Amino acid sequence: MDLGLYVNTMLTASVAVPTRELKPIYRSETPMDSQMKIQILILSLKSLKCLNIRKIILNIDCDEFYSGGTEEVLDAAKAIFCDAEIVSEKTRPTNLSAWNQSAELAQDFFGPENPIICVFNHDHIFVDHVPEIFQYQINTLFKENKEVYLCYSHAPETISFLGNHQAYLYRLSKSMSFDLPVSPPQRIPDTKLFHHLSRNHIDGIFVTTAKGLKKLWGAACVRTSYAPRPDWPGVTFSGAVFNIVSTKREFFRHFDGYGHVSAIPSLQGMSLKKFDENGNLAGRRVIGDALRGGFQVPESIDHAVTAYVDLFMSVYLLLIRDSHYIEKHSPPYFSNFITHLDKSFGSFLEFQVREDLEFFNIASAKITEIVIRLSHAIYLQQLTIFGLVDRDVATMPHR
Repeated sequence: MDLGLYVNTMLTASVAVPTRELKPIYRSETPMDSQMKIQILILSLKSLKCLNIRKIILNIDCDEFYSGGTEEVLDAAKAIFCDAEIVSEKTRPTNLSAWNQSAELAQDFFGPENPIICVFNHDHIFVDHVPEIFQYQINTLFKENKEVYLCYSHAPETISFLGNHQAYLYRLSKSMSFDLPVSPPQRIPDTKLFHHLSRNHIDGIFVTTAKGLKKLWGAACVRTSYAPRPDWPGVTFSGAVFNIVSTKREFFRHFDGYGHVSAIPSLQGMSLKKFDENGNLAGRRVIGDALRGGFQVPESIDHAVTAYVDLFMSVYLLLIRDSHYIEKHSPPYFSNFITHLDKSFGSFLEFQVREDLEFFNIASAKITEIVIRLSHAIYLQQLTIFGLVDRDVATMPHR
C-alpha cells in the first residue's frame, strides 16, 4: 500500500504563545536555536526515505528569517524522494475554509482511501530500525479502516498512557480537558498491534486518509482567526469522536525529546550528530542490520543487546515513572517499583524485541539468548533506574 506525505508547518525564528484571546503572540528564540529548524525538517524527510512514499504535499510557510526556506526544503525533498510526485506551496492553511480546501486537494492528489502521514511539526523523526514493521502495520490498519487516525509519535507518553491510565488522567487534568477512551466506532484489526485512544481531541501527529482529513475539518469548530493545526487553542470538535489508535512501539521520536513531562536524561532531546547522512539514528541501525543478517555475525548479538538497552531506557522509563508516581506512598516501596519495571520490560519485549525477531524469522534459540541477555542487562541497572524515576517523581505535583 502506497503512503502519502502531507506536510503543513512553519519555519520561524519565533515561538507562538497562544493567549486567552486565542491570538498567538510570537516571542523570539535565539538565532542558534532557530537556525537548526530547517536542518531538522530536512532530517525528518531523510528519515522517511525508507518508507514507500509516492506522493508528497509540502505546505511550508516561512518568516523573514527563513526567507527561501520553502525552496531549500523542496530541493531537498526532490533529491530524497527521486521517484515521488511532489506538490509544494509557500504557505499553509490557517483557517477553516483553507483547511477544507486543502482536504479536498489531498483527496484529489492522494486518493480518498490511501494512508497519509500528516506532519504539522518540523521535528518528528522516523527512528525505527525496521521500517518494514511500520509499513506492515499501516497496511493492516488501513486495509479496512478509512477514517481512523494512527498516532505515530510521542511513544514514551503514549505507552505510559496505554499501560497506566490513572497517572495520566491525573497529570493531564492539570493542563487540558478532553474525553478519554470511549467505545470505538469501528472494528480495529489485530488488537495485539493496535490500542484505542479514541476521543474528541486530536494531536497533530497522525496517519490517516483523505477521508479522515475531511472528517476532521468537517467536524471542527474554530473560534480563532488563526488555526494552523487541529490541536491549536480555539479549535474544538464538540460532538465528534475520532477513532484514534496507537501502538506500544516507537516509530517516530520528537527531536526536542520529552523534557516537558520528565527530567530523566534518556528522555531528553536529540542531536543532529546522532544521525548518519541518510537520516538513520546510528544506534537503531545496528539492530536493523543484525536482524536482516539473521545474527550470523558473532558480535551482532552483543551490538544489538547494547542498542536494545539504549532503546528501553529512552522509551519505556516513563511507564515505570508514572506507575511509580501512583504507588509511591503504598508499601512495600521498592517491591512496587520492581513490579512496574517488570510491566515495562514485558511490554518492551513484546512490542519491540519479539516483534522484531519474529518478523524476521530469527531462530528460536537466538531469540531465547537475546531475551536472556537483555533481561540481565536491564535488571543489573535496576537501582539506577529506580533512582532516575524516584527523582523524577519528586518533581511532580503532590497527589
